[in-house]
Amino acid sequence: MSVKWTPISWHGAVARAGSWHGAVARAGLLLLILAWIAPRSPLSPPPSSSESGAAQASVWVIGVDGASWPILQELMARGRLPNFSRLVHEGASGHLASFQWMRFVTGELGWWSPIIWTTVATGRSPADHGVLDFQQPTGNGFGIEIAHFPATLRLPEEERAVAVELDLTGLPPENLIVRQAGTELLSQQTGESRLRVWLSTTDRRAPLLLAETGPAQKETDQRTKMPPLPGGQRHLAGEGKMPPLPGGLGRPRGGVQPRPSTLPGPSDAGAESSASEARKPRLQGFRLLDEEGRIVRHVDLLREKGVLGPGFGAAKIGPPMPASSYHRRVPALWNIASDLGLSTAVVGWWATWPAEKVKGVMVSSRLGLLGSRGQRGSPPAARHLRRIVSPGSFLPDLQKLYFGSDEIRPEMGRRFLDPWQCPNKAQEVLKHIYWQDAIYHDLATHLAARPGQVRLLMTYYQGIDVASHQFLEYRRNPVLARKNHLYYCSEDRLLHAVDRYYEIIDGRLGEWLSLAGPETTILVLSDHGQVPGEIEGLHADNGFMVLWGRAILPGTALPAAASVFDVAPTVLRLLDLPVPGSMEGTPLEAVLDPGLPPVKRGSRSWQKKPDKPAPPAERDEELDQNLQERLKALGYLE
Repeated sequence: MSVKWTPISWHGAVARAGSWHGAVARAGLLLLILAWIAPRSPLSPPPSSSESGAAQASVWVIGVDGASWPILQELMARGRLPNFSRLVHEGASGHLASFQWMRFVTGELGWWSPIIWTTVATGRSPADHGVLDFQQPTGNGFGIEIAHFPATLRLPEEERAVAVELDLTGLPPENLIVRQAGTELLSQQTGESRLRVWLSTTDRRAPLLLAETGPAQKETDQRTKMPPLPGGQRHLAGEGKMPPLPGGLGRPRGGVQPRPSTLPGPSDAGAESSASEARKPRLQGFRLLDEEGRIVRHVDLLREKGVLGPGFGAAKIGPPMPASSYHRRVPALWNIASDLGLSTAVVGWWATWPAEKVKGVMVSSRLGLLGSRGQRGSPPAARHLRRIVSPGSFLPDLQKLYFGSDEIRPEMGRRFLDPWQCPNKAQEVLKHIYWQDAIYHDLATHLAARPGQVRLLMTYYQGIDVASHQFLEYRRNPVLARKNHLYYCSEDRLLHAVDRYYEIIDGRLGEWLSLAGPETTILVLSDHGQVPGEIEGLHADNGFMVLWGRAILPGTALPAAASVFDVAPTVLRLLDLPVPGSMEGTPLEAVLDPGLPPVKRGSRSWQKKPDKPAPPAERDEELDQNLQERLKALGYLE
């Protein structure tokens, strides 16, 4: 540490105060100087604001949809991404494992953005958090009520199914027994509110009878216990095999205990529901599994006729609705932080419409559908914005910062492509996504720079994912680019379109770095990556995460097992907030300063369910249609 010394006269006013008083003054001055020059580790946790008046730790989470770690590494090596390179050099980085899940409506297995980004925000599996597709049916709130026991569940015909996994609320899985054809079935608790049941080997098509156990039966229950599942909870994402079976038996003889969390805390199953809901057992849904433990079918309780028998309440079906905060059943990071009094800002995150009440500002993902409406100084009508922004007091800021998609043409044409030059459906989607990234960026950086520190900030860029879907097959393929250049009006830009969008995001990261203070930690991550396909980029498990700033060990690599489940626990750890045992990942301690305070365990006081917005009485059909058209253009909907 270099210190510039200034000559200090030990005589004069201090010395003239007298020998005894002068000695005390000189000693005090010397202590102040020593305290000023004493070295301090840049990774040391800051003192609390109540003790020192210093700024408190803040964490900014920046989602970059579809960005691939191999492409990032290549472009950094070529010197094309200086800000990514700085983040990697000064922070921790590496591959971040994702997971595949079967879409609720189509049954298609893959890496799906709304599902994975909700796992990033909650630390929970899709079976728990409830966001299961790009759009889902509405009705019956958070599951079908079990009015009385026994309740009859009829299974759809599926030859490959050997087990059923039930999602329950209001009833701990260990309090449920399941019978089929008069025989009690073997079961395994696989999550906070999930129970896996092996079907009868003699009559798999018989209905299931769900019954509640009593305390006396639980005390005398001597069912054989199985070892934990290989790979823990993440086995349920459609990967891995069923657990080994003891004694050569064809099926386990009893309940398997779930993998114990390394951060155990009180169960939050009841705490996440209101008191009235906790008294009403509900079935959220169920999945059929094959011999390998893979999901072969999601069963939609609202649409599948004849599944619910006596004992269940009526299933009320509403129209399909894009993935929203209404579908999410568990608290997200912004709910936890707000409950504990931390100022929060969320901009553009998946499935955040209607905007939720937080201690700060939320701008929902629906804002990205307004690009063709309004212009600078003349934003869209307030009726389109009232559920997009919370609180309403932020509307004047949004309206002041708002600009329309047509206003980005000069910038987009110079830095990327010019969709106005060769208009077509693909180019139109790209135009709106570029605009969406630009306005999310302006709003999020505006919130980060506002007076009054934001402790948790989460925002999202979608452009790399869309650019990769459309152009990844052209990258390094001049023959294909030459063949199709007329559609995009530029052979050269087709070759470099993907790389240029990575460079655009790199430039925006430079702005984030300029705003970061000494107490800021930045996490930049993707939900998945992409690889070239025959006609478009395809999702793949080659995503990444970089952590930079306060409390991050520079130059370290992410653990090989790091996954999207670990993001939420790590964010809470960096904010010195309790990490609930219900989260399926753990903080990434290998890249964190060992001087951080000990990890805190969760408590019921803040693991409650967030206030849920009611299903919208007035749907914005035009915005719903805009989103559906965008998803169709990207190949997610037919």
